Order: sequence, then structure tokens, then C-alpha cells
Amino acid sequence: MSLLLLALACTGGDVPPPPSVSGSDSTPADSPTWTPTDTAEPLGQLPEGFTRGDPIQTLGATETQWAWETLDAAQISEDRALVVANNGFVVVDIDTFEITLEVADHNGFHVEWDPSIQTAWVTTKVNEMWKVDVSVPDEATIVRRAQPWSAGSEDLDCENGRVLVSAHDDGAWLLDRDLETLAVFPATWAVGAGLVDGRAVITDADEVVLIDWSDPTDPIELDRLGLGVTGWDLDFDGTHVAVAQGADGVAILAVVDDALVLRGELPSPGGVYGVSLDGDYLWASAWSQIMLTWLGGDEPVMVGHEPSAESAMALGALSGGRVLVAEWKKLTLMERTDGVAGAEVDLSSELWWPVEQAGSQSTSVLNGGAEDLSLAFGETEGWTVDPAALTLGPGERQTLRLSPDGTPTDALLPWTSNDPDEPSGTLALTLADTTLGQPHPDFSLESYTPPNQTQSVLTQDDLLGRIAYIAWFSPG
Repeated sequence: MSLLLLALACTGGDVPPPPSVSGSDSTPADSPTWTPTDTAEPLGQLPEGFTRGDPIQTLGATETQWAWETLDAAQISEDRALVVANNGFVVVDIDTFEITLEVADHNGFHVEWDPSIQTAWVTTKVNEMWKVDVSVPDEATIVRRAQPWSAGSEDLDCENGRVLVSAHDDGAWLLDRDLETLAVFPATWAVGAGLVDGRAVITDADEVVLIDWSDPTDPIELDRLGLGVTGWDLDFDGTHVAVAQGADGVAILAVVDDALVLRGELPSPGGVYGVSLDGDYLWASAWSQIMLTWLGGDEPVMVGHEPSAESAMALGALSGGRVLVAEWKKLTLMERTDGVAGAEVDLSSELWWPVEQAGSQSTSVLNGGAEDLSLAFGETEGWTVDPAALTLGPGERQTLRLSPDGTPTDALLPWTSNDPDEPSGTLALTLADTTLGQPHPDFSLESYTPPNQTQSVLTQDDLLGRIAYIAWFSPG
């Protein structure tokens, strides 16, 4: 039995942690704000006009077999989407999931579509920018490349032949259709980017900045609002600004005249790194779940979650209330049902115990829906769960403590709920196979080793006598 050395690695280049730039005066005292609903007490009812049900349906999912890491998606015609990955991009038939074109290149990261000039813009994980002609989607071609900034870039948005890219400490760059620079908006750490009707919104580390660039030679900062955490992906439709905040969930702002107004912040079951506005709704990718939020009321309302097929990295809203989710090596198509919501149980499916350690462990349950969640646990011999039943208001989270009555043994803890699409389930209580510093029992993993794009099964005992590094990605 061999000893396997594991090393955690995150894909992509080395990126320094973003600095914090907010201070006591980062949000003006007279800045208008909506107070988020207090969820300390359960709300107990659905939003007016909503009926109880499951708001999100998964229409299909497929493994690409091509992408090393599927990172973003955008619609580029009525029935086609462009999906970027570490090793280039593909064009996908939205209805059939057939890949109609593969273009091999390096470090594709984010994508947006400008229908006014039939162009998809792609940023990479390094400092390159691609202009992709998608006038004939199944013949999409990179027609221009540029490297205007010195280091990496992140989010982008486009409109009417202009594109805005947030390029970390090089600021946010406004470019024309030929990738010539129109303006640069200084920033300490530019990450998110949105562009609508002569206005730009960027995230500058933990602040959201509203800019009037109607005269590119003289851009004017209109407002700046601090969030307290780094804002990653950003979407802007002229009225709403949605900001992905990693483990801190989603922030939703409104643009009122020349001011940014915080409408609310919603918790998430995992790290949120992708957001996409869709009319009165907002889609967000939270790794293990896709979140759907309704923006049509006085406050944003989380109407439900849908489990992701693999690991939701980012997503792009499509026509007809659908969304295409980029999930590591898979693509998932989902569809919303308007005016429908319910309770939403979000609970881990498994909890591990170290070998020969009988102490209690804790996990948490989140209600990611729009009505009260009722959750009750059944009895499992040899285990105690506290509390055995609970009620959570929308957006509320509570810690569960699980304790073995003696030496822990594998068990399944059943539960029931009033979640419309998850009325019951189990939490697996599992003993680890070994402990730190001890040989691990043999195991196998489906894997691939770049530049080889074909998956194979790797078995630990095949590596006897060698040191192996297994690298994977996990959102922070």
C-alpha cells in the first residue's frame, strides 16, 4: 500500500490578494439605502402574487469531454452559446447541447456578447483580450487580439461596439471595437465590470463604483459604495447591479439618479463567483447550487436553489427564462418558472469523522427559499442531533451539532422538510478511511493530465514508490 502525498492547487496564474480600500467614509452618510428584511423572526409567507412550488427546473446537463475547466458562457444567437474554458472555447447548440465548433487556445476566462456588431469578447487569465466574430456562430473566429494592460484581467461587459474590462491594479479599460483604448478608469483592484447607456459600474476591491463615461475623454465618478468584501463578477442592466461576493453571497444594488443604493445582501450555500441579471430575476452560481432571486418587490427575494450538476463556476442568462451554467467540465441548462417559490433546504449530504475521534461535529442548514422552512431529523441509532427539528425564516442559517453516543460508526441520518422539490433526504455520517500520517487504502479517480485531454482512471497503488500531486480547485 503506497503513501500518497496530496497537494492543493488552484488553477490559473498567481494572483495577489486584493487590497481593501474601503474606509469609514467610503459610503457617504446621506447615501440612500433599503434596509434588508430582518430574518431573525420567520417571515412565514410568500411574496404577494407568488404560489408555492419549485421555481427552477434542470432541462439537461452534459459533460463536454473537451474543456479542461469550463469557466463562462454567453448566448451568441437565438440557438447558440459560446462557452470559454482554459483551453479555448466551444460553440454549443442550446437545445441539443451539441458542440458545433471547437477552437483551441489558451486561458479563456470570461465572455460577453455584443449583438450590435455580432461579436463575442473574451478575456483570458493572463493579459490577452480576444475579439471573436460570431456573425456565423458555427464558424466563430478570433479576428483580433490585444494586450492593453500589463497583468491579468477579470470581468468584462460590452455594448454598441464598446467593451469594458476590469484589469486588476491596471484599472478598468474602455475599448472600442478595434480594441483601441478610449479611457482608463483608475482602480486599486478592478474586478467586476458593467456597461450600459454611457455609464459604467466596476468593483474596486470591496467598493462598487458608478462612472459616467458619456464623454470618454472626461469620465466622471458619480458614486462609490463600500460592501466590506471583494466584489467579483458583476452584472449591470442600467437599473440593478448584482455583485458576486464569494463566500459572502450576493449583493444587489440599484442605480437611482447618480447614486448607488444597496437593496440587500443574500446568503449563499457556497462561494458565489458568477451572476447574471434576467429581467426581474437574478441567477447566481454558488458552486454546489444555482440561486434564483426575484427583484420585482420592495426587497430582493431568494425564491429558490437548484443543485448544480458538478461545480458551478459561472453562468449566462439566455432568452426565455433559461440559463446556461458552466460547471467545471459540464454544461447545465436550467429554466425558471415565474411567480413560484417555496422553502429551500440547503444541507450537506455527508459529514466525516476522523478515525478514532468520538467528538461532536457541526454543520449548518440554510433556508435559501422565500417561505419558512420546516426541517425534522429522524432517529439514528448511536447518534444524537441537536436540534432534532427546526424552523428557519427565509435566508436564515442555523448550526446543527451531531454527536456519536459512543465510538462513531457509519450511519444515515434521515430528514423531512416542506421544501417543494426536496421533501426528504439523508445526511451521511461517515468515518474517514485513515488519519493524518497513515497510509491510505487504495482508491481510484477519473482524471486527466494536461496536455492529454482524454480522461483515464488513476489508481493509487499504480503509483507505488512515487510521489503524486493531485490538484483540484475549490472556491474560497
